[in-house]
Amino acid sequence: MNTTQLSKAISALKRSTARQRTVVQALGLAAAEHASQEGDCVFLTRLLDAMGAGMTRRAAIVWMTKHCPITTKTAKPGTRDTFQADGKAYVVTQDKTRREAGETYNLVAMAAEDWFSATPENAVKTLDTLKTIKAAIARHFATVAKGERPVVAGQEDELRVLAAMLNVDIGGNSVEVNVVETEVEDEDLADAA
Repeated sequence: MNTTQLSKAISALKRSTARQRTVVQALGLAAAEHASQEGDCVFLTRLLDAMGAGMTRRAAIVWMTKHCPITTKTAKPGTRDTFQADGKAYVVTQDKTRREAGETYNLVAMAAEDWFSATPENAVKTLDTLKTIKAAIARHFATVAKGERPVVAGQEDELRVLAAMLNVDIGGNSVEVNVVETEVEDEDLADAA
């Protein structure tokens, strides 16, 4: 694929994504209106099934449940219209608790919010990988200090080096690591490319 073809394909994808967002918005509103009038959430379930798994479906679920007294629950075996997630079948249903509390479908607010912008407060958690690694190394050496050997033989030295590189306090089990910085000339980078 040459650069012109690649550029055209990316532009087509962008247009396709914009169209999909518009279609999901319209179908979601129509399905929510049907559910509010008929008490039947089958079209919301079908829409989620058509979307496939991933963050777009999660955003649609958040958008729907934010503005409609509905919920998702595990489907009973043999249920015809479901969507799959985490290896299980789910359906959208009326949330009886929210309905009994007087909550109604807020289709105006639903229409005003782009479905793809809706995310649960904790949907995307930032993983502090470095913090996690440092904590794991610290736990390892705390276990070693108790006289236990929690790793495969031969890994102890590598963990000490890693701990020193990351400035993890491992008690009296530290090791010195020297990091050597070198300067690279622009010509060296050009030769490498």
